[in-house]
Amino acid sequence: EGPSAQFRTSQPSIPTASFTIITSILSIFTGIIPSEEKDPALSASLFLRQFETYYSSSHPTFFQGSYKEATISARNQYKFLIAYFHSPSHPNSSFFCKSILSTPEVSRYIDDNFIFWAGDVSFSEPSRLAYDLGICTFPSLSILSALDSRLQIIDRLQSLDSPLNSKSSLLERLMSITENQGSLLIAARAAVEERERDRLLREEQDLAYSESLREDQERERKEREEREKKMEEEELREKEEERRKEEEEMRGRRRQGVLERKKGGLPEVPGEGEVGVIAIVVGLPDGRRLSRKWRKTDKVGSVYDWVDLNEPEGVEIDRYVLVSNFPRKQFGEKNKTIEEAGIQNQSILYILLH
Repeated sequence: EGPSAQFRTSQPSIPTASFTIITSILSIFTGIIPSEEKDPALSASLFLRQFETYYSSSHPTFFQGSYKEATISARNQYKFLIAYFHSPSHPNSSFFCKSILSTPEVSRYIDDNFIFWAGDVSFSEPSRLAYDLGICTFPSLSILSALDSRLQIIDRLQSLDSPLNSKSSLLERLMSITENQGSLLIAARAAVEERERDRLLREEQDLAYSESLREDQERERKEREEREKKMEEEELREKEEERRKEEEEMRGRRRQGVLERKKGGLPEVPGEGEVGVIAIVVGLPDGRRLSRKWRKTDKVGSVYDWVDLNEPEGVEIDRYVLVSNFPRKQFGEKNKTIEEAGIQNQSILYILLH
């Protein structure tokens, strides 16, 4: 008989009956099936093994996961979702699985254009979903759009529908769906891509703004640090200048005090005709010459004080020694008298800086 006649058969096929009996026995005595039903991914894996055992190892790629995960995968890949609900006890299930669903043409077209999720209504999740979708005739294919947060049924094919009676009819129906409804997928993908481009553009703009802001902040930080550095340097210069001035003033006060003491202790110039008097000339570094009369009993230190009181340029107190050129001799013992030091009348002395 032809496919339509087989769809009208009311008795289960031998493999289908065997499958039903085995499933029932496992459910009652081993508890394997109920434990599988608790995990939708495991129930999907079990159904795939059973499908390949009883129907064919050639078939569309079964989504290995829960129905919810399949909808998410379809949404992410911009594909429609085919939800196949299978009842092993239905007389048309075996023919559909072997002669239509497992054909290379159908399998290939489904894999290229859809996410294929299959569930056996013997398990809890497929049974609940079939009830929610109002499916009571098997086999059943529901083509759904998962593009929005709410699933939308695009088409539904059930046992009595002609598209499930032959692979050509099913392919024609699926091709019609992809051609007529595919614009939804294209529009959804375009919308998502547009949002993604907008997001990337905003990220680029935000990144550019952040980078510009960072550069501005970095420039302001460097300028602020440069200003602070200049201010610190200026403060240091001012403090150094103040310190230098204070030191100069202090040195000046000390020098003035020393000169005042030297001036007070300087012996008077001998009078005219006084005995034991000699004349001493001192040549200064600035070219000037100092000349004065001294008693032979005056101290050499008084000659130094006399030079200091004239404040020769470039000469610091106690930082030089008086010398004669002919003969070459230094007169550094300030406590000696002029006569004891050997300074002769009309001697010309020079300043030798230390």
